[in-house]
Amino acid sequence: MDAALEKGLVMGNCSFVVFTCTTTSLRASRKDAKFRLSHVVSSGGEVLPGVAMANARNFIDNLRNLRLVMLVALEHVQTNCDQFSKTATGNELRQVEGAVSQIRTIAAQLEKEFNTLEYLAAKRERGVS
Repeated sequence: MDAALEKGLVMGNCSFVVFTCTTTSLRASRKDAKFRLSHVVSSGGEVLPGVAMANARNFIDNLRNLRLVMLVALEHVQTNCDQFSKTATGNELRQVEGAVSQIRTIAAQLEKEFNTLEYLAAKRERGVS
């Protein structure tokens, strides 16, 4: 994965390896960017496949957690945007440009997934397989 950085995250008893896009420009192509859970390493060191969901309750909880994280991020950006734009160095502004590009890519991918989820839910409610 030449265009990705491997990042390790630790949550609870597992650590996650996530590959993220390294796009550095707001105008850069986002078509091929992929964000995915690569694999999970248990506290005992066992490598588990990147299975995203154990059950429907976890899925719902994860969506609620995503909503909270996004609300906190929105509040942070709204509170600090003006001050940051006045005091940031050129390098910091370029770093923000890259971060914003990555966030937009994730937001677009989430929108596609949410549309698919809504379609599948509506299809199921109509009794269509």
